[in-house]
Amino acid sequence: MKRKFLKYIDSLKKKGIKEPLLEIQRFISEKFSIPLVDVITGDFEFTPEIAKELETFVKKRADGIPYAYILGFTHFWGRKFFVSPDVLIPRPETEVIVDFVLKKFGNGFKGKILDCCTGSGNIAISLALEMPEAVVFASDISIKALNIARKNAENLNANISLINCDKLNCLKAHSIDIILANPPYIGLSEKYSLEREVLNEPHIALFGGDKGYEFLEEFLNKAVLIVKEKGIIVFEIGYNQRKEVESLTREIFKKSDIYFLKDLNGHFRVGVIENA
Repeated sequence: MKRKFLKYIDSLKKKGIKEPLLEIQRFISEKFSIPLVDVITGDFEFTPEIAKELETFVKKRADGIPYAYILGFTHFWGRKFFVSPDVLIPRPETEVIVDFVLKKFGNGFKGKILDCCTGSGNIAISLALEMPEAVVFASDISIKALNIARKNAENLNANISLINCDKLNCLKAHSIDIILANPPYIGLSEKYSLEREVLNEPHIALFGGDKGYEFLEEFLNKAVLIVKEKGIIVFEIGYNQRKEVESLTREIFKKSDIYFLKDLNGHFRVGVIENA
């Protein structure tokens, strides 16, 4: 087993995987529900099934397939979410949106929330579970993404309504209290500077236009019509987009309060529009 581990570690290192041993240990632990400490110390039975799954894992990681897609799930806001190549993998920085909404409105909020570009449903489901009195909608242009979101909602027993919709084009005017989105915001010009495994995620969920924020501009122009009076819009942006996004946002929402929130790395990651 030790010889195999060394072979796998060397193989992944050559492909640019930064912490191959930790990934291998985590995979065995999470895939087979073995305590990580037992995997690290070798205090577990290395069965033929584990050997087979591990070999497949190493081959896929060497090909640039993201860890979460191979495992089949990831964690967000303390919960397990199924993922597939049909959805963007939830990132820790997106938890800034959930944290802000909960602190701003509390778990007794009774209004309507819409999570646009829902993907795996991680934002909508997290808020539906934390704010049980709210009416939560989750929309996406991708039917395949909505199927993953439905699977997650059923698994976590979350009450959300799924909508197949391009941006906000199928919603009634002034019908939503809180509009949320983690939209595609990477510029096409950045495509070839991205890590190989990121490019294995759905491009429709990654790229927001030539500059990256064209999708967001269209979304905000529609959101101003859909959000209720005195409502709020919260959306994720690229770590280096604040200046450009703030400029276009102020053009659309001339009388609103607009500010940005930082992620754990100190980057302005989330835009907020109050009194929209």
